[in-house]
Amino acid sequence: MKKILIELKKNSLIFEYNYKYQEHKEDLINTNIISDNKLIFSDEYIIKNYNLVGLFIKELIQNNNIDKIIITNLEILVTFKDALEYIPNLDLLYISDENNFTYEAYEIIMKLNKFKNISCYSIPTYMIELFDKNNINIESRQEILYTSNFFEDNNLISYSKMYYKTSIKFNPPLIDQDYLDFESFLKINKYLKTIHFNSCSIESLNTLSKILVKHKVKHLRIIIHDNITDKDIINKLKKIKRYLKRHGNLLDLKYTNEYVKNNLGKQIIYTTLLLCAALTILISAGSCVFIVLSNMQSEQNIEDIKSRIEETISNVNEEEVKKEDEPIEVEPVEENDPKKERPAVPLEEYMLPKMRALLDLNTDTVGWIIVPGTNIDYPVVKANDNSYYLSHNYDKKWDYNGWVFMNSANSTRDLDRNTILFAHNRFYSGVMFGTLSNLTKENWYNNAKNIRIYFNTMFEEHEWEVFSIYSIKVTDDYLQSDFDSDEEYMNFIETLRARSIFQSDTIIDENDKILTLSTCVENDARLVVHAVLR
Repeated sequence: MKKILIELKKNSLIFEYNYKYQEHKEDLINTNIISDNKLIFSDEYIIKNYNLVGLFIKELIQNNNIDKIIITNLEILVTFKDALEYIPNLDLLYISDENNFTYEAYEIIMKLNKFKNISCYSIPTYMIELFDKNNINIESRQEILYTSNFFEDNNLISYSKMYYKTSIKFNPPLIDQDYLDFESFLKINKYLKTIHFNSCSIESLNTLSKILVKHKVKHLRIIIHDNITDKDIINKLKKIKRYLKRHGNLLDLKYTNEYVKNNLGKQIIYTTLLLCAALTILISAGSCVFIVLSNMQSEQNIEDIKSRIEETISNVNEEEVKKEDEPIEVEPVEENDPKKERPAVPLEEYMLPKMRALLDLNTDTVGWIIVPGTNIDYPVVKANDNSYYLSHNYDKKWDYNGWVFMNSANSTRDLDRNTILFAHNRFYSGVMFGTLSNLTKENWYNNAKNIRIYFNTMFEEHEWEVFSIYSIKVTDDYLQSDFDSDEEYMNFIETLRARSIFQSDTIIDENDKILTLSTCVENDARLVVHAVLR
């Protein structure tokens, strides 16, 4: 039977074997009160009455604000393993025993789950990892003899200090033993984040970089504290930086405060230029992202609109189409009866059925334009002015792409001598007249299949032959629709022909009508296409 002394000192509770009071009767197995702060239990009593002992220790801890237990021998921990289950959570378990920490002690502590921190004399490295995985900090006090400047400079005097170290430093030049100890350190450490070099040494950096790669260490920041101006050294540092970056680590150069102060003017200029460059890149990148996202959104909006248009057209009742192909019966009128008038026929009755169906989607619909070899395949609208559909789509919702629209001054049924269609040139997304520039390429206008384009009104299907394509500075001379004489009209046609980038031999006379497509190519220039009705 052994006697265990429990002693209260300040905020600590100490458990230790005590042989001073062994002269007490051998059959006394309960307790002996020595003083207000000391109490002796026998190990047999503790084991048999662990619940009573545990509640007693709990009272001591709570009444005296105890936050640390000190155990002088690992055997005492085994004796009290059941009694300690009754105590509240504490900050520290300090084991002053200088024997090596045992796995049995580890299992007891893990089962108790009462301590945030453990301090012991020595402990195997694998147990440090086991405690760490369970979020318990372990400290070993056994000192490691310095074998290199590296260990000494970083105060790596125990395995626990090596295990939890987050930042280390090197003071070049380094010797072979520094590298060997650094490798040993990497095998133990789990938390390293930063390596400081108090001066630049290309040789040392190269060697340590290779060691980091060898041990597959990543996510480190290596900081060199030096005032380097030599271009050759800087270039070598750049190579090391690229090498480290490829393997998941960063290298930074940090100048001293004195150096920065002495070179503050240059640094401010350099930093300002750097910020300006970064800001320019950021604005450019932001603009590109905005354009890309806007184009994607616009393309999706247009696809949604075209899907509804196609669905509307496909739902046109075939019987209605057949009915529309039949002649309209009108009640005959007696020639000698002037009082009786012919009944009026609604204008919609003369419309092409599929075009009439589009009026349910947009009452401003006046036709449909198709240009082979491009993405141009849209219904055409017309407003009371030439500005509304510059910023609204077919759904009459705001859209910076706008829509294809007819000149507000043009007639929608009996086409004028010059019918004009406008649209934005969205060349990034290719919507609206974004692909009209395809017509300026030789492989387009030299292809006979392309020369015929199609613009259908609400009442008739029309085929048009392209005879002039050109770019011109902003002018409105090609937008004329009314002419005082046939001669004026023919002079107008010849002017359009003369501007063309290709020569067309198609014949146009004073009775022909033309179609004009116009879009922007720059802020001060327009791309224009003219076609004659065939």
